[in-house]
Amino acid sequence: MTRHHPEFAKQTGVTLLENMIALVVLSVGLLGLAGLQAYTLRSGSGTQVRLYAMQQAEDMAGRIRANLTDVYAVTSAYQGVVPVASPVSPKDCRTNTCTAVELANFDVSQWQVANNLLFPGDHNLIGGYIQGANVTDMNGNPMGLWFKSPADIQVPPNRKRYIITMVWNGDLNASAVKPVNAENVDTCPARTNAYLNCYKLVVDL
Repeated sequence: MTRHHPEFAKQTGVTLLENMIALVVLSVGLLGLAGLQAYTLRSGSGTQVRLYAMQQAEDMAGRIRANLTDVYAVTSAYQGVVPVASPVSPKDCRTNTCTAVELANFDVSQWQVANNLLFPGDHNLIGGYIQGANVTDMNGNPMGLWFKSPADIQVPPNRKRYIITMVWNGDLNASAVKPVNAENVDTCPARTNAYLNCYKLVVDL
């Protein structure tokens, strides 16, 4: 006749309870790990988009520096640029000889096309803004490109400052709201939506 020992039954019950607790702890740990991985992926994506913004700002800064004839003109095609969903198709300066203005229009169009490919969202909002202004002295007077002596006949053009601002949506699942006066300020656009991010580059010429 087989005898049942109470201590064995008691030990079996404790083991089952320990297994259940271990399973709960493991589940919580796995959920935490999944959340950490999702956060890491979002952070990595945000870093990549910011890198795109820096590259695009530097690209336009290089284009502006290479076309000083348009920069120092009375009106420049690089000034007052805002994002557009459908950039115009100007004269192709890769295969044709272009004037300074035509080259500036081509640069802006190519830049806007690239911005639209790199930054998802509303392309009438998301992308690059460029604002140009005269560099002024402490009295608010425009500074000439060189010092003009009384004997100089030619009046030097004013020094220029171009502010290139890249704006993108930090959360691709959120609806972006247009920044206030984004194309008219010399700082990053006012963020009327917490998901909007910006990067600003100032170029003095």
